Amino acid sequence: MRVSSFVLSTVAVSALILSSCGNPAQKDASKTQLITVESQALNDWFEARFEDELARSPMSQTYLGRKTSENRLDDASQVALEET
Repeated sequence: MRVSSFVLSTVAVSALILSSCGNPAQKDASKTQLITVESQALNDWFEARFEDELARSPMSQTYLGRKTSENRLDDASQVALEET
């Protein structure tokens, strides 16, 4: 019984070691690709949050040079402050 558990654990450790071996260039390429995809997703999320915030502030839009809401002021009511 003791020998078979030793053999089983040795086989399991060997399998783990062999599975961790591989082509490092391929792992680096997939890691780089994953970083690129995740970075783009995070940048898209930040861009959407920025646009949401900017949509609530006509004064900020004007400051950034956007001509969409030049004739309006920000909503300074209590409801707008709580919403933000």
